[in-house]
Amino acid sequence: MKNFQDITEESELLTFLEQKGLNHTGGYYHYTKCSSFKSMLESKKIHLSIGSEMNDIMETKKCSTEKWKRLYIASFSYGSSENMAMWAIYGQPFRDALRLRFSWRKINDIVNVAKGGIIYKFIADDKKDKYQPINEKFSIKLVDVAYYKKNSLERNKEFLSGKTCSCIEYCLEKEEFAGYLKNCAWSYENETRIVVEFEKELDNVATIAIDAHHLFDDMDILVSPCAFADNTENNFADELKKYRLNFSNSAFHGLVHFRQYCKSCEISDNNKQQCPYRIRNSKIGL
Repeated sequence: MKNFQDITEESELLTFLEQKGLNHTGGYYHYTKCSSFKSMLESKKIHLSIGSEMNDIMETKKCSTEKWKRLYIASFSYGSSENMAMWAIYGQPFRDALRLRFSWRKINDIVNVAKGGIIYKFIADDKKDKYQPINEKFSIKLVDVAYYKKNSLERNKEFLSGKTCSCIEYCLEKEEFAGYLKNCAWSYENETRIVVEFEKELDNVATIAIDAHHLFDDMDILVSPCAFADNTENNFADELKKYRLNFSNSAFHGLVHFRQYCKSCEISDNNKQQCPYRIRNSKIGL
């Protein structure tokens, strides 16, 4: 496989991103909150959201607007260093934020099992059967994301210049690159994705799920810089015993202040539940 900066053809770029996505031996990281993590433990499933409704609208306007309606994505990051932007965006409320580390082997295992297994649609309002099998043909991949700006691509501080690779602008219009390319404004995420693509668009299915029965057997959990570690562990007392969960504090524990309300609400408690800043940001998440 070529080095990233030596790629000259679009087929080489696809191959590179797919092979790199499979091989983050240092682990795959996911920023989330306690309630979402508890749901993962209870269901033993990973949720994937429909691509057309992702928070980066610029991305979904590239490559193929129609294909985004058939793609479902779960996002992870690679690299062991803590990322304050990821804590702030994906770990709300901040005191309940967690960073999960999944092993290389476990992530690859659940993707391989899903290839020959079942994909479920998630129906939150169905209390009896939230997960219902989908009988449609699909493919599933674990891929890295490359980040574009004019005439260049970036991946983990490596650059691919349009002077040496004429396919860059071409790739931004090609259907097969949907899910592989994002604007460089998001490059801090170092994103790896599980991507499921169906042969045809599903009717009114915003979230799907794949089985992840053994994913939580071998994992580490980092507690938010704004959390009280003892309280977080108490919230997971049963899970700690059952799954032998390993909690540790953020290196920045107690040293970071993320604002959850606007300044007016921080001064007065009267209207916190109606605070537009709080409502808007509470909708951002994985």
